Amino acid sequence: MTDINAVKVLSIALKDKTSFDLLNGKFDPKSFPKAYREFAEIFYELSKKRIVITKDVLKSYIESKRLSPESSISIEKAFNDCIETTVESGEFNFFFEELRKQRAERILRNTISGLDEDDNPIKVKGKTLESIPDLIRKKEPYLAAQNLKKAIIEIDQLTQVDPIIRANMHDRWQDKIREYDERKIDKSKAIGILTGFGPIDDMTRGIHPGELFLFAGRPGCGKSIILVNIARKMFIDGKSILLFSLEMPYGQYEDRFVSSYTKLNARRMLLGALTTEEEVRLKQAWEKVGKSENQLEIIDFPQVNAFRLETELSRALDKFHPDVVIIDYLGIMKPNDKGSVADWEAQGAVAEEVRAVGRIYKVPIISAVQLNRSKDKSASTDRLSRSDIIGQTADFIAMINDKGEDNELSDLLKMTIVKNRKGESNLEFEMYKNFETTTIENIPTYKSTLEALLKGQAA
Repeated sequence: MTDINAVKVLSIALKDKTSFDLLNGKFDPKSFPKAYREFAEIFYELSKKRIVITKDVLKSYIESKRLSPESSISIEKAFNDCIETTVESGEFNFFFEELRKQRAERILRNTISGLDEDDNPIKVKGKTLESIPDLIRKKEPYLAAQNLKKAIIEIDQLTQVDPIIRANMHDRWQDKIREYDERKIDKSKAIGILTGFGPIDDMTRGIHPGELFLFAGRPGCGKSIILVNIARKMFIDGKSILLFSLEMPYGQYEDRFVSSYTKLNARRMLLGALTTEEEVRLKQAWEKVGKSENQLEIIDFPQVNAFRLETELSRALDKFHPDVVIIDYLGIMKPNDKGSVADWEAQGAVAEEVRAVGRIYKVPIISAVQLNRSKDKSASTDRLSRSDIIGQTADFIAMINDKGEDNELSDLLKMTIVKNRKGESNLEFEMYKNFETTTIENIPTYKSTLEALLKGQAA
């Protein structure tokens, strides 16, 4: 039986490179219906090598691979179906969408039944996939839900729309002149959300929608406190924040935040040993936070992936519209569903998936990553633990320096900007740290060029 959607899509892609590029980027050849799967795999392979597929080319390929007679007949029939089909390039999007819907239906049906299209048991990593009804009868609701969740993730990846924006400068020139004139009158229009870390804000003009900012450091060097202080700065500036706490319970994050917010000694606050005046400050601060129009919501979820991140962000956008997402921290996250890939590939996939969520929902994302145990203490993206893909994906990376002794005591937090898509990098700077009050602030002598610019005191 001819599958019209598969035939139409493959037929157009055979003739139109643009359609093939879209197909290759969004639809795995193994996702085609069985009758066209083997031909699709060969088509993808040869097209990537810029080989035009003809009947003779296909015959030579089949002979060189010594494929079985059954496979040969199936592949040749699929090819003939495609070249004999009349279709226009403009119809590609319609039939491609129908093909994706068809695949989504198969994923869900196969997961529920535990059987493939030929009614054979499905094997996952050597184990038979049990049907959802069988799992429920065996009182295994969690396993049933896990299998359904995997199917939903696969369907979500299949149907997700890339955040493509086409900006033709022929049509945009008047808008760009207007944007410049607006910035000339009000320079704050060029400024994103500020971190409160002066050197970083000066170098980046703040963090903007869709950007991924990372802070890298060895364990225990203060990455979480950096994120808490950035959350404090943004909250004080009237921004709403969605914060994922993957490493510590939400209560600890709340206490760290209010300690930084009030600059009260965190240990004495937790022990209930504040002075009367400090207790008044604490209670007033909590009341102010509670009654603020902007919000800080903490998601305490130890095993989050980009799919769950997107789900929570989508929910929060309906509830209070967060201006920024903070994740503590990236290295604990898992990829959506990458199978048994190497750890470095998994971590690279996490960074790419997280940044994609930020791009799609137009929200900036701030997180942290570990540094490896290299004897080389120089500041570079090569020291990012587990995957250099993280360094390639991020828009900005600031690294906490560890050139000195591990137990060196200092009230200065030394950092280096090792990546900055917006301009200069390799800038070393210092911040004043006070872990007793969970605060990190600019050193008193620091002069912000951004503030001077906003006040009209600098060019």
